[in-house]
Amino acid sequence: MIAGTDADALSARLVLGTLCALMLALLLYFSCFPKWEYRVVTLAPEQQRDRVDKDAFAFTTIKVDQELLARLGGEGWELTSAYLEPETAFPNFGRSDYVVGIQSNVRPQAAVLLFKRRVLPWRR
Repeated sequence: MIAGTDADALSARLVLGTLCALMLALLLYFSCFPKWEYRVVTLAPEQQRDRVDKDAFAFTTIKVDQELLARLGGEGWELTSAYLEPETAFPNFGRSDYVVGIQSNVRPQAAVLLFKRRVLPWRR
């Protein structure tokens, strides 16, 4: 009987050792060869302004939704980059008091946020 018990204990140790080795191999694989997924969020101004005439450079605000950022962070998304997407405005066209000289004619059209998160097998 003792020999049978020793064989069972040895078998259990082999199974446990194999499972530990498999878990270690998976852990090493996912830490050494990570895969990423990406998400782009575009935020538009609160109010769209006309691109021509005196309203071309009226102040606009692009607000970032804090709840959206909290939700994305909770899902594992990390903000990696943000930039303003410009558009051309024409403040002189259609005006009776035409302004001469060099004027900037670019304004922000949208804010673009780039997120990434690690691809995990259980998150598919």
